[in-house]
Amino acid sequence: MAVRIIGVYQDSGSYRDGVNYERWGVNPTGSFRLGDATEVQIGYEHFEDNRIADRGVPAQFRGAGLAVTKPLKTPRGQFFGDPSNSPTWTDTDAANIFIEHRFSGNVSIRNRTRWANYDKFYQNVFPGEVNAAQTTVSLSAYNNAMERKNFISQTDLTLTFNTGTIEHLVLAGAEYGHQITDNRRFEGRFAGNAASVTVPISASNVRLPLTWTQTASSGDNKGVATVKAGYVQDQIGLTEALKLVLGVRYEDFRTRVTDRRVVGFPAGQQRQFDVTDTLWSPRVGVIWKPVQNASIYAGYSKTYQPRGGDQLTSLSISNQNLDPETFQNYELGAKWDINPSFNVTAAVFQLDRDNVLALSDPSNAASPTVPIGKQRTRGVELSAAGELNEQLSFVAAYTLSNGEFLDNVSGTVRAGNNLPNMPKHSASLWSRYEVTPKLGVALGAIYQGKRYASTDNLVVMPGFTRLDAAVFYDVTDQITAQVNVENLLDKRYFLYANSNNNITPGSPTAVKVGLTARF
Repeated sequence: MAVRIIGVYQDSGSYRDGVNYERWGVNPTGSFRLGDATEVQIGYEHFEDNRIADRGVPAQFRGAGLAVTKPLKTPRGQFFGDPSNSPTWTDTDAANIFIEHRFSGNVSIRNRTRWANYDKFYQNVFPGEVNAAQTTVSLSAYNNAMERKNFISQTDLTLTFNTGTIEHLVLAGAEYGHQITDNRRFEGRFAGNAASVTVPISASNVRLPLTWTQTASSGDNKGVATVKAGYVQDQIGLTEALKLVLGVRYEDFRTRVTDRRVVGFPAGQQRQFDVTDTLWSPRVGVIWKPVQNASIYAGYSKTYQPRGGDQLTSLSISNQNLDPETFQNYELGAKWDINPSFNVTAAVFQLDRDNVLALSDPSNAASPTVPIGKQRTRGVELSAAGELNEQLSFVAAYTLSNGEFLDNVSGTVRAGNNLPNMPKHSASLWSRYEVTPKLGVALGAIYQGKRYASTDNLVVMPGFTRLDAAVFYDVTDQITAQVNVENLLDKRYFLYANSNNNITPGSPTAVKVGLTARF
């Protein structure tokens, strides 16, 4: 028997004015051997996360004839909205059981089961558009409460056997999942029942009275999602150098949603939605090792997202009869271990996303949405890691990616538009030098090319290069001290965007000190 307890606690501020974080969690786990062939692990997780929701800064005003604009120039800590009215929290309680039994060296079975309850609340006062004079910004508000209960159980059977000279590693299994989600949203109203308020940019951190109300567009629903799946995969060793992977997964995916809205809901309109998708997901891969320390692989896979959306509660009259989105991924790559402490990898990939909702008439915003849109992402990934000598080691990576819409989706999202938050070029390099057996120093660089904040490509986040550094020192054989410095040169940059007017600035120079003890 073995017992492990992991805990975490954080209470901190932020470089963003009025933003703070408090979270704590505990995760005890017990592992038991029931004889030589059976192992059982039981764990429980309780986690609470409380923070202030921060949607970042808006974009500069986009005047007539201006192709694109940039994020508004502000101090990095400037908050747009009301931090006192922007609390968000999540409470998680989950139990996990893992059981594995080995019938022999060639046959084993294992099961993972998880029960989880999630209680989440999100409230936010956030920025909208900036006026033409770049002096004022509009603010809006909403909140959303969600309760979710999950049950997921997955059982795998692993077999190894030969058919003549051909080796087989077979994985067969079944999965059952059941999820119940309750969602309820309220809209924020300012003085005079206004849906938004305009404040000076110079005084964007506000404290305003708010009331909360539901409107015709405020979501209030209950979703029940059930998945029953079976899958099988065979890794076939045709020769010592050539392996083939064949797999398929079948899913019976049922999504039921009850629309519970009262305000502005048309009398007699459908409230109950019940959709079952039967999904086949194939997977094919080939691995070839021309020499012992190098391999070349190719792969294809297909997956889906049902119309219930990523939260599985988005069924409606307009989408209940539409096919799910499909994702097809193609990849070709290679790995070469030049020596035991130095390896390089390379890959090219293509991801196609089909059945994306688009307006049937992109020039008419009132036209119905239909699943005709397509997106494609192509790219190249390169990486290298290893030791150049006994003192110097490094990790380097580069990605070239081009993600774009292949069809006109709306009046502003046209064929050829880039996918948001995706730089064409990105790279990273981290190197460490052992000055002495006890002292090490490290320097790293992260590069991100320009990215668009939204699918309309009207706001661009400029590219940036950020330098990081670290110092490591072994105080004793059991204790190591470490200092990390993020953004060493205090570079101004933007991390990501949630929309054209919700763009998150990167942190100024930040220092983290850590102490690790081994015993």
